Amino acid sequence: MTEAMDIEKQVMCRLPTDDTHTTFANIDVSMNLVKMMGTIEEMIEDMGYDENSDPVELPNKTITTTIFKQVMEYCQQYLNAENKEDMGLNDWDTNFFSQIEMKPDLFNLLEAADFLHAKRLLETGCSFVAQKIKGKSVEDLREIFGVVNDFTPDEEAQIKNEHEWAEEKSEAKSEE
Repeated sequence: MTEAMDIEKQVMCRLPTDDTHTTFANIDVSMNLVKMMGTIEEMIEDMGYDENSDPVELPNKTITTTIFKQVMEYCQQYLNAENKEDMGLNDWDTNFFSQIEMKPDLFNLLEAADFLHAKRLLETGCSFVAQKIKGKSVEDLREIFGVVNDFTPDEEAQIKNEHEWAEEKSEAKSEE
């Protein structure tokens, strides 16, 4: 098969439409995008995928059609990037990630990127999260990640006392 024909080839992927996994949808993915998702690329190579094959069904059921379309949108943005090795977070990335609710959607997207081996998406997504939490207080982090504080005041005081060094380093960095 020639390179031009290979580029136009589509791979059909079957994914759940929501978290209930009661309905599924098929999504066509160009071979160009598949090459940015190592897991699917390996799956179609292993199964000898062609236009007569059944849709590729991902074994990770947390990747819904909504999440997968976000992965595709991100990969499409960088499909023809000049420097595919540059993993720096740029304005487009920041805007893309800012539109996604931190928890659970952004974490589901990052989990999908990890499973699909979409390296750039995973690395820039993690950089975005790191920037969002840098310098935040414990209370702010609990709010961002939806963590309920189940410590009693005495337990919390004991933990702060035992790990006083961590808070001192955090305060010193925030003063810089």
